[in-house]
Amino acid sequence: ILAGWVSTDSTIRVAQIASNGIPTQTASLAAPYGILSMANVNGRAYIFSAASASGLNAYEYTGSALVFAGNIPGYFDNVVVKGAAGSLNPAIFVHRSSPTDTVDIYDTKWLTAGSPVKAFSIPHQGSPAPSGLGNAVEAVVTGSGSSIIAHVYRIASPNPPSDPNLEYYLVTDN
Repeated sequence: ILAGWVSTDSTIRVAQIASNGIPTQTASLAAPYGILSMANVNGRAYIFSAASASGLNAYEYTGSALVFAGNIPGYFDNVVVKGAAGSLNPAIFVHRSSPTDTVDIYDTKWLTAGSPVKAFSIPHQGSPAPSGLGNAVEAVVTGSGSSIIAHVYRIASPNPPSDPNLEYYLVTDN
C-alpha cells in the first residue's frame, strides 16, 4: 500500500497497487498534516502520523477505510514504527520537540488493548556532545521475546558547533 498526506484537501490518502502496476485509491480521511509511517500491529494495518501539536495519531487501515484508532498527546514531528522480524507489536519511535527535545519510544499494544506506554526517552538537541540535530530518526529492532534491542539512529553535530565546516555525525543509541 501507499499512503500520503495531500495538502490541497488536508487528507491522508491510501492506495493499493493493482496487478497492472497502477495505484488505486482505496481510502481517505481528513487529518492534520503529519509525517507518516505504516506498520502491521498484531495482524492489522496502521498508519501513524506525527502531527506536530496534534500529537501522534494512529489510524487503522481496513482495506477500504481509514479509522481513527488513537492519539498520544505531545508535540511530535517525526515517527518511525519498527519491530523485530515476526513481532506482533512493533515499537513507535517519535521525535518530540517540546517541552524537551527527545526521541521517545512507545509500545503499540495500546492499539488493541490498554493505553500507550513510553518505554524510554533519549535526549536529542541540547544533549551532551554530540548533540542531536533536527528531527531525523531511524531505527532497527532486533531480538525476540524479552530480549529486544532497539538501535536508534540520529543525526548529530558537535556541541557547540564551533566550526561550520565540521561534518555531522550519525549517532547510534542501543
